[in-house]
Amino acid sequence: MRGEIITREEMLALPAYEVSDLGQIPPDPLVSVIVITYNHGAYIEQAIEGILAQQCDFPIEVIIGEDKSPDRTLAICQDYQQRYPQLIRLVTWHENVGANANYLRCWGRARGKYVAICEGDDYWIDPSKLSKQVALMEQFPDTSLCGARTWMLDERPGKNPKKMLIGPKRMRIKYSLEDVVTSYLCHTSTFMFRKSQLLITKHALALSYLDGYLQSLSAIQGTIRCLPDVVSVYRQHPGGIDTGSSPYRHCDHNVAVCESLLDIVNKNDAHYVKIGLYLMQVKRCHYLINDGRINEARKMAPRLLRRLAHHDLMKTLILLLHVYLPKPYALIKQLKNYVARVSYGKRI
Repeated sequence: MRGEIITREEMLALPAYEVSDLGQIPPDPLVSVIVITYNHGAYIEQAIEGILAQQCDFPIEVIIGEDKSPDRTLAICQDYQQRYPQLIRLVTWHENVGANANYLRCWGRARGKYVAICEGDDYWIDPSKLSKQVALMEQFPDTSLCGARTWMLDERPGKNPKKMLIGPKRMRIKYSLEDVVTSYLCHTSTFMFRKSQLLITKHALALSYLDGYLQSLSAIQGTIRCLPDVVSVYRQHPGGIDTGSSPYRHCDHNVAVCESLLDIVNKNDAHYVKIGLYLMQVKRCHYLINDGRINEARKMAPRLLRRLAHHDLMKTLILLLHVYLPKPYALIKQLKNYVARVSYGKRI
């Protein structure tokens, strides 16, 4: 893999001070759980409690990266660190350092063979999450990342409270870079990395957030596997790092991820990354139509449709319908959403 790697020394040089009692925390934890939090006063307790509820027969440590929140997040984290000094390390600073630097300064401090992630507005619901993932990664030493399924809980104002299951659509033995860059594979709250196999390049410093990038690096440097279980809840709310972003910003971020990957992948992997870049353009075309900018979308569509037809016939038909018959497309989508809600209601 090409690309300049961020060293542990560079991570530890990022602005931070740590509140911990390393004399009480196990010196050789098998798993380091990183909790990145900013302005999560309403949610952070649930995130921490989900970690405390884990049933493990191996030692763990919890590294909470608090990024100078304007609310009560720091006070809550300090309270938990004082109550659980044998488990929790609190990393913070006098000023905000940004989400990626906050993540990296925690990663540099992690001592575990494995690193699990739970952002401060998400939470775990399976007390065996860590045990199941460790067992899988011990069984398959080539596994660089183990994910799982998660519920997405939409709590944004004006939205109907609902849950949507996200994760691999089809369970397979393993997943490749193509799976990561062309679809949404797993949510951050399910991640467990093999620390020795994830070398993070300096591209990470320029990205808006790291979930897709870290998945991609894991696919390049090893093998991704997933549990079939639902292990966490991903909460969408107005203060989320990406919830309030426009669809265009999401597209721009994913384009930036793919462009950064092209700097480090080999020729074979570059083919899949280019497909990912192209699919982002298709999404942008859909967003233009949703915004009523149909003429702009129709200028983009012919070139996209020709290329898309060679990759995915169903996506081609969907784009064709959306661009040239937007009203029937909207009706079909409403019907599909209604059927999905009814189906979910019957399951619960």
